[in-house]
Amino acid sequence: DVDADVDGSRDEEARFAEDGAIKVDFVPSGSYPPADDVWLSADHADPAAVEALRAAAEEAVRCAKADADPEERARAMGRLLAHASLHISMASEAGEYAMRDVVRHAVEAVRS
Repeated sequence: DVDADVDGSRDEEARFAEDGAIKVDFVPSGSYPPADDVWLSADHADPAAVEALRAAAEEAVRCAKADADPEERARAMGRLLAHASLHISMASEAGEYAMRDVVRHAVEAVRS
């Protein structure tokens, strides 16, 4: 099984995607690259994936600066999390790093 980890367990990102948990119907028209171009990217450097990540980050910053209503801020942060997760999944599939590595760095950043 190509999605199996070294210990034989299924890759958590693959299970997440298979369960249909990733939804892109919240993306406003014209704000991001076409969903298929982003979610079907096979490489973190793919221009559509990079542009979508950048746009999601900028939207989250805009909402924070504007002190947007909680639902709008949550939507923007969810979009950013979805795009970050996509990049982490691509890196994991390429054997570069996994979600646990990113979480470790996040914990280190919070503790420092």
